[in-house]
Amino acid sequence: AILEHGRLLRFSHIRDLGREDGARCDYHLTAVSDADISETLRAVDGVLRVARNQYAYTFEYRKGEREAAALLRTFIERGIAVSSFAPLRESLEDVYLKTGVKQVD
Repeated sequence: AILEHGRLLRFSHIRDLGREDGARCDYHLTAVSDADISETLRAVDGVLRVARNQYAYTFEYRKGEREAAALLRTFIERGIAVSSFAPLRESLEDVYLKTGVKQVD
């Protein structure tokens, strides 16, 4: 549940609280190549905040299974050798902050 000033804003399982039109989440991708693919990732429409740590990348993109599948297809079509790809699990705090709640007690 998400409360603001004692008022119930949303009630659902944590995995569903952030699901809404336009919702975004962070993803993790591990590439096979030594080459830096950060710019290739950034060139994909909707990909934001790309960060690299050796072969691993994190970035923000639209949330949802269909969106993730389409994104993975795009990466493969652009020649990125992907060894793993998954959304990062959101904490309740992450979901809370994304809702724009003004007060957290």
